[in-house]
Amino acid sequence: MKKTFIPALTLALFVISSCTSIPKSSVKLSEEIMKESKEMHKLNIALIKQLFEERRNAVNSFINNKYLPKVVSNYKKLLPEDLDYKEQLPKIIENIVPVLLRKKDSLQSLLEKQENEFISVLSDNYTEYSRATYVLHDLITSGAKLQEEQRQTLNSIKNLTGQEINVDKIQQSIEGFYKNINTKLNQMVSPKSNK
Repeated sequence: MKKTFIPALTLALFVISSCTSIPKSSVKLSEEIMKESKEMHKLNIALIKQLFEERRNAVNSFINNKYLPKVVSNYKKLLPEDLDYKEQLPKIIENIVPVLLRKKDSLQSLLEKQENEFISVLSDNYTEYSRATYVLHDLITSGAKLQEEQRQTLNSIKNLTGQEINVDKIQQSIEGFYKNINTKLNQMVSPKSNK
């Protein structure tokens, strides 16, 4: 009974051993890469938010320090010379300010829309990258577990039989067997080649 068990098991080991060797450190490395990518995503989002905050501040500074004084100056030029500026200018500015605030709000709204679009694209890209990374991590983990199980199985067989199994030699024998069968089948299918 042991003799039929062991060849079937060695065939399974042949299939298992045909996988490329995966170092144990690869699993840990893939976990670290996933953690690092998550941190990089957070940093990218923070960078975008900082960039747009600077742009919002620049818009505010431009409106308050350049645009508003220029508009007031232009209105002063349009006013008749006999008008008392001290009395009338505050009323004029009072009417101009809501227009300027709407302009500023419009620019701020545009910046906010752009910021949200950037973050959305960045988050979508990160989600796709993250999915691929998790799939790769699962493959690496499965491969490493498979190798460990293979090692344990080979040790169990050695303990049962007292002999080490040369999986490469078994693989070569099986490949030779299949090659021989294919050759004979081809000869049977095309009788001309036998003549």
